[in-house]
Amino acid sequence: MPKKWVLKNNLKKGDQLSINELQNGRLEIIPSLSEEKEDIREINIDTKEKSIEDLQRDIISAYINGYNIINIFGDISGKIAGIREMFHELVALEIMEVTAKRVTAKVFSDVTGTSIDHLIRRINMITKTMIDETKALFETNRFFDDIVERDYEVNRQAFFGMRTLTIATLSPSVANKLNLSHFEIMYLRLLLEKLENIADRVKSLAKIFAKTELLIGLKKETRDELRSLLDMVGMNYDYVMKSLFKNDNKLTNAVFVTHTDNIKAAQAFLEKNKGVINLPLVVELLDRISALTENIARIVVDMKT
Repeated sequence: MPKKWVLKNNLKKGDQLSINELQNGRLEIIPSLSEEKEDIREINIDTKEKSIEDLQRDIISAYINGYNIINIFGDISGKIAGIREMFHELVALEIMEVTAKRVTAKVFSDVTGTSIDHLIRRINMITKTMIDETKALFETNRFFDDIVERDYEVNRQAFFGMRTLTIATLSPSVANKLNLSHFEIMYLRLLLEKLENIADRVKSLAKIFAKTELLIGLKKETRDELRSLLDMVGMNYDYVMKSLFKNDNKLTNAVFVTHTDNIKAAQAFLEKNKGVINLPLVVELLDRISALTENIARIVVDMKT
């Protein structure tokens, strides 16, 4: 065994190893689960010259990157509420200590019991509901608050999934217990990122529909055409997720064709309705959702190769 690999995994004479045969015929050697101790990782985040938004990004990054203990220190006056809110939005992250110059939080979670497939299916169901509720905004605004809350839940699930996969990357025994290869971890990490991005764009789209005068000011024919564009983008998202879950190559290939058609239709719609306030942003969001859907289709193809 390579000495560097032996030292990295804290192996000694007599330790047991697991050997898995991969699809390409290679053998994957993994340290025994019983031999690995929990790796406590701690990070300190300085608040100096950082806004609450900066700190929130740092907290999410530390969480996703597998840190168990997150310390926020420095001048936190006026920022504690925002920090506390961010901590509460992350799965299994609990605040342990709050002082005038320090907030400490710890993640209480054993990721080895996590089902990434279950997480992806849950995120998919929430996102599909968000798309349906965004369509309903053409008739009523009462679903917007629900869409915002669902986006928070997508973030929670996606970030926890990303954290789990990061830990699996750092720990071969965790990857073994999750029954994931190195390549599966990489592709699933990308998939979760794309799903989280789609939900964010759907929320932004819903905000324009609910909080501006765009839909009210459009003629019925134009509204119907815009609704049709949203239907097509939503349908393609449904195609790609079904292709993932059902391993359906025909549906995967259909995603690429439909994406091209969606982009052409959206640009033609925008060209026909020049000068309408907020419409360019709506088309940009629809294009981006469609592009992210195509990205997922490429991930599905790569995972099967």
